[in-house]
Amino acid sequence: MPGITMQPLKLEDLNAQFDSIVRRYRDGGLIAYRDARYFMNDMLNLFERIERLRLFVNNDGAKKVLVHFTKKLGNLNIDDSNGEMSILLPEFKNLWMVFLNTASADVVTECRKWIENNILKTEMWLVEDELWGVYNEAFNSVADLKAKLKYFDKIIESEKQSDSFRSYRIGGWARSRATVMCKLKMDNSEVKKYLADYVTFTDSAFLLFDILVEESNFEEAENCLKHLLDTHKNWSGLAEKVHAKLKEMYRATGQTEKFGDMLKTMVVAQSRMDFYKEYKDFVPKQQWKVALVELLNSITKREFLMDVLAYENMTDELYASFCRVFSIGPSFFYFKRYGKALCPKYNAEFVKMFVEYLDGAMERASNRKEYRNVVREAGVLLKYEGGLPEVNRLKISWLSRFKNRPAMRDELEKI
Repeated sequence: MPGITMQPLKLEDLNAQFDSIVRRYRDGGLIAYRDARYFMNDMLNLFERIERLRLFVNNDGAKKVLVHFTKKLGNLNIDDSNGEMSILLPEFKNLWMVFLNTASADVVTECRKWIENNILKTEMWLVEDELWGVYNEAFNSVADLKAKLKYFDKIIESEKQSDSFRSYRIGGWARSRATVMCKLKMDNSEVKKYLADYVTFTDSAFLLFDILVEESNFEEAENCLKHLLDTHKNWSGLAEKVHAKLKEMYRATGQTEKFGDMLKTMVVAQSRMDFYKEYKDFVPKQQWKVALVELLNSITKREFLMDVLAYENMTDELYASFCRVFSIGPSFFYFKRYGKALCPKYNAEFVKMFVEYLDGAMERASNRKEYRNVVREAGVLLKYEGGLPEVNRLKISWLSRFKNRPAMRDELEKI
């Protein structure tokens, strides 16, 4: 459905314009996947015209319009499988910030109170993150900041008493409250004392860590994050974040030995080649052989170990690992990924194992899609010395053994 050109805008027409766009694409209460992009484009066009015409600048009357937009978007039912709302919502937040930057102090305070009274309502679920962004970034007068302290105390206590206790929200709110304390120029000792009560929450612990680093209290900063990690050993992704922050602290503060140890830990824990290369650059060349052996003995992820062996041109060790993988259960992934590293030294052995894998794969195949996959994989074998005659031999064998597979014959003609 193409976008419709809008008429010149006036502030008093904006609510109707907004509602018209929603009605245009909403079908039975839902903006469907096929219409989401057109809806987004029309909304972005409306927002752009509002900014260009400066309708929200020095205009206290725009508050009612923003509230209307927020209520409508907050409870919008849309299938945005292609991420349309992730593009639209930041622009919606920007409208709030444009308005608040020039609104009168009284209206700014009214907006703060409105957000406080509505942000946690169920019907605001779609725009909650953006409203939190507005709330945290705006409302920076002393009176508003003090009011925000009280608000965060209220919702944190309420969440603690809730049956559906959500620790991630408390941690984020505690961090935001501490940030308000900093904006009010409260003493760091007060901020740290407050955060210490929430040190098992990720957001709060990270802010406390940053404050401690700024104070050059590196040991306490390190202990803060280690305690967080010990408390939540099974939290997915937490170790990566903690390690990254500690690594940068060690780098920035010249703690060379700890920096190297942390890099090694990150290589083993995250199986990432960029960390591996960084670690290799860090270790003195004369010490690398010993360090490499220690590292290889520490790596537990099979594919990453093989990646490192290939990167280091350790062909014999890579071939031994490849053979172990093949004995467990051959997979095309390994032939495609490590063939160039194994050949030409182990070309004959590699081709022999590849042929065995392909023959077994074709024997197990039972439909056109699977036949096509085996044929496509056989095309990779053609790139290696001795691959062509082996593929031709396989083709003849398959045609002879599997005479009742017309779909297979069709696919084999593509070789």
